Amino acid sequence: MRLAPVVALLLAFAASSLPAQGVASAPAQAVTRRDLADAYLQVDRIAAERGIPEAKRGEWNEAFDRTTLAFFGGDFAKVLRDMHDLTARMLGDSAVGSPTRQLLALRLRAEPRILTPSDSSLRLVLTVMYGADADPARRIRLRVVERDGQTVTGGDVVVPAGSAAGRRIEFVVSHRQLPPPNLRLTAIAELEGAAATLEVPVFLFERSADSLRADLDRAASAAPAGGDLQALASVRARIALLRDVPDEGNTAQFLADPLALTAALVDEMLALSMGRNPYRRTGDIWRVLQMPSGPVAFRLYVPPQARANPRLPLVIALHGAGADENMFLEGYGHGRLRTLADSLGFIVASPMTTDFVREPAALDSLLAVVARSNDFDRARVYLVGHSLGAGVSLRLAAQRRDVVRAAALIAGAGSVPAGESVAPTLFIAAERDLVIPASRVRAAYDQLRAAAAPVEFEMATGWGHTLVVGPALDRAIAFLLRH
Repeated sequence: MRLAPVVALLLAFAASSLPAQGVASAPAQAVTRRDLADAYLQVDRIAAERGIPEAKRGEWNEAFDRTTLAFFGGDFAKVLRDMHDLTARMLGDSAVGSPTRQLLALRLRAEPRILTPSDSSLRLVLTVMYGADADPARRIRLRVVERDGQTVTGGDVVVPAGSAAGRRIEFVVSHRQLPPPNLRLTAIAELEGAAATLEVPVFLFERSADSLRADLDRAASAAPAGGDLQALASVRARIALLRDVPDEGNTAQFLADPLALTAALVDEMLALSMGRNPYRRTGDIWRVLQMPSGPVAFRLYVPPQARANPRLPLVIALHGAGADENMFLEGYGHGRLRTLADSLGFIVASPMTTDFVREPAALDSLLAVVARSNDFDRARVYLVGHSLGAGVSLRLAAQRRDVVRAAALIAGAGSVPAGESVAPTLFIAAERDLVIPASRVRAAYDQLRAAAAPVEFEMATGWGHTLVVGPALDRAIAFLLRH
């Protein structure tokens, strides 16, 4: 199969399957992208921190892959329940009606998420996402804590027996019980005996994020002409992330810390006014690449080593269908790629694959934009891709050997035209993959190997399509940096 049809198929899946502002799947409560992200990140964190026992590896990986297939089928309510089922199993509390299952069936939100002096109270809201008539009453302990874990306030609420999906239970906290502004708190929901908790941030602001956004946007409109238009586009896109109520279909919005973002934006606006690049710094930042068809979001991570070594390698990380630019730095092994960047010394640029692949000039533009803020070794530009991102990486490894030094493909592949070679490429297939079977990855490798291309192959025994990425990244990055 040629690469183009594979990419087109996965792009179609991504476009048709993603939950937007909140896609209902009766009879459960409407499931949003944020609900799915929270459930995935919980599974991913447990797998990364606790590991997956070898005896359970195949079973749990196949269970996760079935949620992926349900996701592509648009059954988001099933995805959520099955992800929670897997979480309970991984935590060792999987009996029917167990405390962990009872707690995970609830959604916790803070209303408002950003509390200003004009708000008289904070409401902690539990929503039943799915339930049954036989569900028992649940006494939930709600707490608001500071960063050091100290409890500020709290109390108990009861979710009545047999509560139907969509039922809301509120716990009201007086603003007088909370600390002064400019502080991030965490609201926590706990159930006795449960092996998990529910957590959401609460931000104490002096004024609303919406009013801050309006002021900053006006200031950006007055930026000096003739400056760095790509930097200005990123500043304006970052300003747009400031929301009192984030869009639950926009990962960048609901992941953003408005306190940290506001402080960063003030510095960025000052740099722009002085004609300086606001992004010449280390750390993790969400940005956009302005292209003719519109902005392409990407995450840029520059490790501390860049201060002493301004010519680090650059790894471009391309996520799979249905994910977004945040996946490699938030998930895929609880941000394993960031840890490797810190320990081994390389820069990470992770764009939104589905937008990146539609722009013929996106690779060159991304390299140019990153180079303006952070010098990197142009002779050591690497690609790592998962699923759809693996297919795109293989295409670029063939078409752009003038730029790409090596590529690593995890649980995905494609093919290249006969007679065309590739940059050195590692294929990692997942033995228990239910989404892109290992045989397809092996076939792509065999085709290139027969043409004497510089390719290598590894089988990840017992692993499935997505949970394989975290543990495979160590091997993938080692292969890349060897070239």
